[in-house]
Amino acid sequence: MRIVATVATCLLIAALIGNSEMVHAEGWTIPSGSVWTYSYIESVHTPQSHLALNGTLEDACVGLTTVSISDEDTEVLLYYTLITADVTGVVLSDFGNWAPVTGELITSKLEYFDLETGTPVRTVFNQMLDMGSLYYEEHNDTHYADVIIQPPDIYSDFYSGSLPPGTEWTVVYVGTVSVDGVENTESFNWSCDLRSYVNRTYIGNETIDVTAGIFACQKVLSEYADSTTEEWYSSVARRNAKVTVHSEEDSIVWSLIEYELHEETIGGNEHDLNPAILLASVAVVIAVMAMTLMLFIRRQKPPPESQGMLAPPK
Repeated sequence: MRIVATVATCLLIAALIGNSEMVHAEGWTIPSGSVWTYSYIESVHTPQSHLALNGTLEDACVGLTTVSISDEDTEVLLYYTLITADVTGVVLSDFGNWAPVTGELITSKLEYFDLETGTPVRTVFNQMLDMGSLYYEEHNDTHYADVIIQPPDIYSDFYSGSLPPGTEWTVVYVGTVSVDGVENTESFNWSCDLRSYVNRTYIGNETIDVTAGIFACQKVLSEYADSTTEEWYSSVARRNAKVTVHSEEDSIVWSLIEYELHEETIGGNEHDLNPAILLASVAVVIAVMAMTLMLFIRRQKPPPESQGMLAPPK
């Protein structure tokens, strides 16, 4: 079943979650109930297609909840992302000519972050692509057995502003990915192991001008597989003010249009709050989001396990 909810629905969930008992402490706040809205522009160029996507990306911090991990309830912070975009362009037909296409893409993501590690324990993607005669839907459920940040205290320095420009670190994602969906009337499902290495570099401070305003940001460069991501994190907006993703066949830009920020205090003796969780948009790879059209374009079938591997650190 496809999960596509509005940000308003997620804020209703946040209100319900907010009624649960919370542990208060000094120093840490989470942006529960906050919403960030971005413009979303993507272009895809392959030997089989030239496509342009224009739409919006809505991001929301739903709040605290619990999920079952290894048969144990774990307290997590839930983020929700929704992309809606119009698709236009041309694709190479079976007859060798270029045919114009139009359609709509809807992608949603639920991401659950462990409070102590600040890293995701589960990500659920749902994607729907309607291209007229072609209807395609995919469900992607990723469970992270481990997310390793080396060095482990890097985000404490990032959050405090003491991280020197040029600092490099590595994030390793280990887990499993399962996918089921339908292409036209044909159902498919597959799963594979995931072990992904992401090399990150703190570039330094940079001021950028977007629709939501002028922000003094901390810029981070990420490299994984054949993709490069640049992120401009704003401590004022508590989220990225801008993100760009580039690969050989794909280019994405999203820029902050507006945001509504709410904050709650959290912490206490029961657990330490890892600052990586406050920088969730910086700490998490968006490679899957950056390739939402690739299955449509390439008609990929179940991949070998090796396709679950990304390049090791440099």
